[in-house]
Amino acid sequence: CGLCKEICPTQIDMPLGIAKVKHRDHQKNPPSFTNELLMAAESAAKLGCATAPFSNISLGNAAFRWVMEKVTGIDRRREMPPFARKTLRKRWVSQIDPAKVKRKVAFFHDIFVNYNAPELGMKALRRLEAQGCEVVLPEQQACGYPYIGYGDLDRAQNAAIYNVRRLAEYVAQGYDIVTTEPTAAYCLRETYPKLLPLNPRAKLVAAATHEYFAYLMDLEGEAGTNTLEGHTYGFHCSCHQRPLGMGTEAMDWVRKHGGTIELIETGTCCGMAGTFGLKHGPLGYDLANAVGKPLFDAFQEKKVDAIVTESSVCSIHLKEGTGMKTVHPLDLV
Repeated sequence: CGLCKEICPTQIDMPLGIAKVKHRDHQKNPPSFTNELLMAAESAAKLGCATAPFSNISLGNAAFRWVMEKVTGIDRRREMPPFARKTLRKRWVSQIDPAKVKRKVAFFHDIFVNYNAPELGMKALRRLEAQGCEVVLPEQQACGYPYIGYGDLDRAQNAAIYNVRRLAEYVAQGYDIVTTEPTAAYCLRETYPKLLPLNPRAKLVAAATHEYFAYLMDLEGEAGTNTLEGHTYGFHCSCHQRPLGMGTEAMDWVRKHGGTIELIETGTCCGMAGTFGLKHGPLGYDLANAVGKPLFDAFQEKKVDAIVTESSVCSIHLKEGTGMKTVHPLDLV
């Protein structure tokens, strides 16, 4: 989660050190089938989209989920986000008048927005277009953070090489890189330069990468609406978003549309820990809920209208753990 570096007075990069220790173990001991499956999240998402709606029907079937838990180690109690038959990449067609282009954006969609929530992706991209941005979707792989989490730094480095090579071509043409997924922004800005210390393009990509709402607020300014007036929200900042800005711009965006919002946290991870909270058993779903309970209680005690977060995986965990409405900021307006 990176909190050890956050509280370290001298900012020692313990998260990367831990990842390297995991990598050494990974080289000697093959990963479990469950870990290998979770590292292949993008391949699973492609399969899920290709077979939708049957994949979604299966994931909602109790008998199928019981068998799936026994075979894959993915807890049958964990709600899985549905797959979209038509991905964001297949849906997106630019509509901006070339004469009105003020900025150029290369959008990094990662897994969730492309395969599970293309409607959210379309909202994000149309708002950028409305502010005069020409938006393109570069060829890309998933950011690769599960590889780091489960100790396969070789494949993490390969993902970094692939994405840096393609994104750097757009940066050289004056494009800004924007993403709605905090973990993807963290990878592009913080992790890739460490995985590729001798690759100057990794630093160029990092410098050109922006969180979605930081970029949108810079475009839109302070003018807003009263759409959310009278509504109160609690904001969850995911672990990887903490070193990027704590979600300040997303909360400011909600406020400028009339909503009341405050950061609610316990100082620790929500418990989901990426894909860790998908696993069955004590070292997985059960531990994720135990870690998350103080945060669940904090949200429930505040009696907010909804939980707001930009993280796709945290959203799943918070919704299940609290029973409360949990949304992305763009879904409010």
